[in-house]
Amino acid sequence: MPFYVFTPEQVIELGESDFRELSVARGILLASFSLEEKYRMVMQNYAELESEVLQVAVQRTLLPADWMSYSDWVDHTFLFNRRLMNLLATVKLYEDHAKREVSKALGIKRKTVHELFQEYREAREDFAFLCNLRDHAQHFALPIQQFEFNSSWEESPKRLVKTISIILDAESIQEDNRRQWPDEVTKTKSPRLEPLLRGAIEALARIHDDLKRRTKEQREHATALASKWLASFENSGDGLKFFTAVEGSAPTNGVIANVQQRFLVTQELVNRVARSGYVGTVAPTFRDWRIMS
Repeated sequence: MPFYVFTPEQVIELGESDFRELSVARGILLASFSLEEKYRMVMQNYAELESEVLQVAVQRTLLPADWMSYSDWVDHTFLFNRRLMNLLATVKLYEDHAKREVSKALGIKRKTVHELFQEYREAREDFAFLCNLRDHAQHFALPIQQFEFNSSWEESPKRLVKTISIILDAESIQEDNRRQWPDEVTKTKSPRLEPLLRGAIEALARIHDDLKRRTKEQREHATALASKWLASFENSGDGLKFFTAVEGSAPTNGVIANVQQRFLVTQELVNRVARSGYVGTVAPTFRDWRIMS
């Protein structure tokens, strides 16, 4: 059976060993890029929640005390819940896709990835809380009940500090006794979301770095091989340089024109995977939602 790689300008027949090597590299690159996409979704949803809450805190500081009506308060609570639900959904999506993609293309057993997530659940109460909160929201109730504004004086330097706290629905969480909850949730009248949430996001960042560290060798080999092949191909008329690999009949011009862009290996994709290599854990370290005045 013939083996081919095709580009915008060329259809090249390969020997089986070259084809297999290039196909494996292509799979590693696409899986690595896909995992980075899922992680980026998580972090963008987290940033959107942080930004939404911070915006309300700024308005509370700068505008008159009566600026927020009851309907505004309801709308903001709804929006915080929506942002949080987006975040919870993508955390679950990231975990499920990591188990599949890392084990399928990057040479790590699915069981190993599952055990990594389980280790963090057992060692990090905040990460276990985040995973349980997603299931709770799915089957019981939306997590956020309300939000509160607080003001206090700091003496050194002397200033007024205004904070906003996101309060969880403690009653519905306590009713959900099928899951284990931290003491600050079950034994507090108005449990705050932000300390546990920020710790959980930091834990997820460490998991992501751990996965990248374990797959570093495969990704470096794949990026080097793909870059070598891309350098040998002619540029298309618009400057795009890509390749994909097929087994069987030689691809026609129509196939080349209609190939799904998502499954192409471009130099930009190779560069993105190379840039996402392990460089040390970079985890969010936000403090309270607070505005100084």
